[in-house]
Parts: sequence; C-alpha cells; structure tokens
Amino acid sequence: MSRKAVKDYAIGWYPGSNRAVATLVLEDGRKQEIPVDSAEELAAVAAVLREPKVYLYDDGLLAARWDEIQKG
Repeated sequence: MSRKAVKDYAIGWYPGSNRAVATLVLEDGRKQEIPVDSAEELAAVAAVLREPKVYLYDDGLLAARWDEIQKG
C-alpha cells in the first residue's frame, strides 16, 4: 500500500451549521480534502494529525505509526 507523508494541515468547524473542513498538504505539495461528517470524526482526525509522523495511504487511511505496528 503506497502512502504520502502529511506535511501540513488545516482543520476547522462551522459551529452554526455543524460542518467541518479538513485539508492536508502532502509531501508532494498536493492538497487533499478529507471528508468529515461529524464533530466526533473531526476530533478523531485532529488526534491523528497531532502525531509527529502522519501518512495518507492510497486507500484513504490517515494513520500514524501504522507501518511500525503492522510489521511488529
């Protein structure tokens, strides 16, 4: 499974309309919108993005330390 490192990101929440926005900047400079459907999902995405090394995999998985756990 191929992956791209997340180099930067922006997340936000529209309180009046209960909408979230999340955009990743990948190692190749490409911007990738992440679909987020709830405040809980935004909190989960934010928790993953707080990790020092985060990757977006080609199947849509957003993960930190995924390869280390899978190999171990």
